[in-house]
Amino acid sequence: QYTLARSYYELNNFKKAIILFINLIEQQHVLSISWVKDQSLSADQCLLLAEHFELENKKTSIEWTLYFYKRALSKENNKAAFRLGQLYSDSSLDNACEYFSRAQQLGYSEVDCHFELGKLYERNDLIENNLEMACEFYAKAAMKHHELSLKCLQNLAQSGNMIAQM
Repeated sequence: QYTLARSYYELNNFKKAIILFINLIEQQHVLSISWVKDQSLSADQCLLLAEHFELENKKTSIEWTLYFYKRALSKENNKAAFRLGQLYSDSSLDNACEYFSRAQQLGYSEVDCHFELGKLYERNDLIENNLEMACEFYAKAAMKHHELSLKCLQNLAQSGNMIAQM
């Protein structure tokens, strides 16, 4: 399987190669892990690997998902930065904010980043003024016609949040 995966890779059939490499990596195949880590993969190839591992939705896959998104980000990929922000939004406010900010710097949709930051602050009750910040980010996105941000602001306003009402 390892030899076949390398052959597909050398024949520029990366989609077939990654299916095999993912299986090998999940089986802890040392040569495959070493080979994949040593390759000069493009940002798109790293994204493809990250997305495949993310779809696996297994406990061991999250490490590889993060690894390949971070590799894609090291090649200035804005989608990788955005996905990292989303993945960290449940566990680390600082990391999520950093990755959403990086995604914006790299040209990812500012509106989508503002919406994600709004959700992040709305959900996170460990931060002072979290709803104020959520409203601020939702408003930035809503002013650029982001429908979900407008709905979130409306929901906050209907729940009695004075900042959202303003």
